[in-house]
Amino acid sequence: MTQGRYGNSPNTQTPANNSETISMIRELIRWPTIDPSDPEQLMQRFEDYCDLCERHDSKILVSGMCQSFGMTRNDVMDWAKGKRTRLDKMLSTESAAVLKNILQSLEVSWESAMQNNGYRNPVTGIFLGKNNFGYRDESQTVIKHEDAAQGPTKAELEAKYMAALPAEDVTIEKVEELPPSD
Repeated sequence: MTQGRYGNSPNTQTPANNSETISMIRELIRWPTIDPSDPEQLMQRFEDYCDLCERHDSKILVSGMCQSFGMTRNDVMDWAKGKRTRLDKMLSTESAAVLKNILQSLEVSWESAMQNNGYRNPVTGIFLGKNNFGYRDESQTVIKHEDAAQGPTKAELEAKYMAALPAEDVTIEKVEELPPSD
């Protein structure tokens, strides 16, 4: 087995080019603000952000998308969960529908990547699903009650527990306490 440029890394993909990421961020922060109540501006900005990611060979990031809209990731995630945020006043009914559609599209993209080995480490994908799209681990406890007719009778249960008790009454005597030692 040959070692790649990055040593014994268990994956064969190379890390993202940091200079591309820096270049992308420099461009993103210079974008002029948009009116988030205008659904056409919101959609155009999403398309511009997708083009930026494509030019810099980057995945579309929820936080980057939010920044391109002039919004915080926390506001967008809380808004998507139905919590009251400042976006309630900023978005028109039409732009709210556009934003919901964009977020659903990003979830479809994430789900596709999860099913098609799009992440070097599946834990990364799981983390993104939980933090961006509300997925969570859930365990379920099932308690099965058997039919009472199939279980032991009251007399059998009484006999079982009576057999566990001592044969004679037990008396407990109080032991005198010893004086404290010096």
